[in-house]
Amino acid sequence: MLKDEVIYDGPDVTIVTPEAFVFDPSKKDNFETCPKIYRSWATFDEIQANKLYKNIDSLDEILSQKNGKYSNNKVCKGDQLEILEFWGDIKLKDGTLLKNQVITLAGRKNIIRFEENPFIMNPFVFAAFLEDPETKRGYSPLYVVLPLNEASETIMNLQLEALKLIINKPYLAPKGALSGKINIKEGAIIEYDPALMPREPVPLDFKDAIVGWDFLRFFESKIESTTGMFKYMTGNPSVVNARTATEASGLMTGQNIRLSKEIDVLNFKVKMPIIRKIAELMANFSFDIQEIKVSRQNGDVDFVFIDESVRQGNYDYLIGDSNAAFERKTKLTESLNFLFEAAKHPEIAPRIKWVEVMKWAFGQIGSVDPNMFIKD
Repeated sequence: MLKDEVIYDGPDVTIVTPEAFVFDPSKKDNFETCPKIYRSWATFDEIQANKLYKNIDSLDEILSQKNGKYSNNKVCKGDQLEILEFWGDIKLKDGTLLKNQVITLAGRKNIIRFEENPFIMNPFVFAAFLEDPETKRGYSPLYVVLPLNEASETIMNLQLEALKLIINKPYLAPKGALSGKINIKEGAIIEYDPALMPREPVPLDFKDAIVGWDFLRFFESKIESTTGMFKYMTGNPSVVNARTATEASGLMTGQNIRLSKEIDVLNFKVKMPIIRKIAELMANFSFDIQEIKVSRQNGDVDFVFIDESVRQGNYDYLIGDSNAAFERKTKLTESLNFLFEAAKHPEIAPRIKWVEVMKWAFGQIGSVDPNMFIKD
């Protein structure tokens, strides 16, 4: 009797929240073997349906226990149990080192999986734009502006308090001239004893308290220079103080450099490892020979056979962002301009293969198949 069973149907990418993932920071440099734990949640039925899990008989009892040992913030979340997955090398109490293990603990009670990593490779990709030297975890590039923002908030709150005193001024008046609390409304008549108030009440002036706007502009400037993010990024230069064209150009250039750096970090530390891991998984778990269609830059279409030699080859991966596309199109324009100038020479013009030029240009801009415009 023959039976079809899916062993591996391709990789899947999942975003893991930072608070659900921990690792040993002292071994972060070798992240493949670094011990790491991933926390997730699953119902008892989901655990029972997973063929990789064993020793699950007593787990359903945890959900019904109401003692202090188990609580919602530890092993239970509604009808779900906490699942802790350990990946990496682990040393037993007797000193035995088990390399590249996967250990799953359910409800902080039962070890439901204990085996060598079936994928061989570490399935996690961890990266940070700015990394804490001790914890090796990331923190926001905006973290450095928090003290400046707190100082700005303090000054702004003081300005608002002073503004309230200016709008609703307190008055100096003789004691007893105005008795009790007075409710003021439109058209209200306020009575007072002239004998006790020979002069009109004197309002207190708090205009001198409104002096923090220069400080707010100072902190705003510091925040912009610290982060490299200016209001020019909104595309409306009128929202900021008047600047010269040279200053505005410099700001835009600095912002673009900063953003390009962040994009490069994302590509190098996140996208590239994910692509490599997916390629490695597909190479290790694909055994058949596949025929795929490949479109060349000149518009021609070829069929390539993917076998074990192709899957196990060494490759360099390149990620083209918007800057790379812009640079490629700029070089294309320069090349075509040079070619058109060279074509004006009577000896060179007949030797230029204009059909190939057109195919190459279409390939550079990533447009449609140019062969559809060419007669055979």
